[in-house]
Amino acid sequence: MSSILINNFPKMTGTLVQHNRKRNKWSNTPSGYTGFSASVNEFDDSRNSALRSIFLSLLLHDVVYLRHEDYLDFIRFLGVENVILLLERGIIKIVFDCYDFTYVNSKDAKAAKLGQLELTYFVRLAPLYDLQFGYCSIESDNRVAQARLRYLTEENQILVHCNENGLEITADSVANSIIDEVRLDLSNKRMLEELDLTAQPFSVKMMTSLRICEVLAGYSLQKQLEVDSVIQDSYSKDYVESKIFISSSDKSIDCFETILEMKSIPDVFDLYNRGLVSLKEILDMRESFQAKNFRMWLSDKNYDHEVVVRELLKPCSSSVKANMVSFIVPTVLGLINPGAGVIASATDSVFLKMLRDNWSPKLFLDSKLSRLLNEKIKHEKLKNSVNRQNGYSMLKSGDDCYCGSGKKYSVCHAKRKS
Repeated sequence: MSSILINNFPKMTGTLVQHNRKRNKWSNTPSGYTGFSASVNEFDDSRNSALRSIFLSLLLHDVVYLRHEDYLDFIRFLGVENVILLLERGIIKIVFDCYDFTYVNSKDAKAAKLGQLELTYFVRLAPLYDLQFGYCSIESDNRVAQARLRYLTEENQILVHCNENGLEITADSVANSIIDEVRLDLSNKRMLEELDLTAQPFSVKMMTSLRICEVLAGYSLQKQLEVDSVIQDSYSKDYVESKIFISSSDKSIDCFETILEMKSIPDVFDLYNRGLVSLKEILDMRESFQAKNFRMWLSDKNYDHEVVVRELLKPCSSSVKANMVSFIVPTVLGLINPGAGVIASATDSVFLKMLRDNWSPKLFLDSKLSRLLNEKIKHEKLKNSVNRQNGYSMLKSGDDCYCGSGKKYSVCHAKRKS
């Protein structure tokens, strides 16, 4: 089974304030900062990008992992009933990790007086609060649905830094390691040059280092959860290219997005957002024979992105003659595992059987995904066309038709609309 962690939801810049227990009063002066600087439009675009990643992952991976905060956002977008559908099928897992990164006033008294900040981490209370008080962040007007979703959330949760009641927090050596790593990066001249931070003010370095912390947290969660792939903030690519970090890639998503764009297959997330395709229809596509084999085919990371795209863009035939298998198998195996190539051994029987059963990786794109989504768009265009015509054709049946055919409206475009 293939799995993926979604870790590209944006985080708005926020401030931390201290609470004075003796006075029972909150400070008016921020003591720390967290999140990334972004305008409202940038935030919305980034959020849509993360949601799009989830929808693509539903087709490409068996299990999708979401962090607690992102999971709650996904519920707000998708709705309680739809998320219940995903949880009932075991498609979504919720990661309860409790640490986040921030800049706070320096512990050094002299540095603090000068207003200097230092990188550290803090415990997020939201996931702990949910664990202690029965997932109260999940709300619905339908009490039965609310109870069902809270129950399924518990059934599909993965606890990383805490126990089941949220009362015991484990010390996280990984968080400290990430902070040490970022501090070293920011003190390294070459890294600053690679990341284009040499001449930047502290505020930019601060926001960039928080982004790097989030990227490294994503990779560490991927490793800890033994997840195949991770979708990260796009900045992760620049960082990883500047400094090698052990991780699987998210080639399958990147490759699939390229294929969708080049084959002009509509964006599943966009169609769902416009109400043209339902979650049930997406899940039906996901459960189809072609989609399951497509996921199996893409689950191995040892393939060349460009070759995969080129193969999938070739004209598709729904049948494969038995005597052609010997020619096709090396090509497919070469994409899946370049080391295997040319010779098909007994261990390749799964793919031999798939090919003999008239399946190819292109079938999912051509016969299932493309056909359904294009039909949805065609129906919407027709409906919009009729609505436009109704808007300007306030004609009686005996009037001349607006198209200029010379026919009466009742036997021309009025008839076509009926």
